[in-house]
Amino acid sequence: MTKLIQPLIRVEYIIAALTALTITLSLFYIDEGKYDFDGIFKPDNLFFLLVYLSAFVGYQLGIHNLLQFIVRNKSQKIISAILAAVSLPLAIVIFLWLVKTV
Repeated sequence: MTKLIQPLIRVEYIIAALTALTITLSLFYIDEGKYDFDGIFKPDNLFFLLVYLSAFVGYQLGIHNLLQFIVRNKSQKIISAILAAVSLPLAIVIFLWLVKTV
């Protein structure tokens, strides 16, 4: 790969994007008890799908960058795995709290 493209394609970006897409599509599927994907291609639904997707990706990458800043030794992978396991339920709880207060 060229040096220009190589920094853009990283494993943590791919994992964060796939996880965020899975969470976002799951939330879209169960939205308001409809349990279907009818209307997913409407412009307003696509807009909010992208908003939620970017929020979840940003949250995961922010946690990852914070960990890299705090811990810079070999135990970083262990701490990253633990924090990733904690951050997903925490992100869902924060999301549900935000939706409830709106």
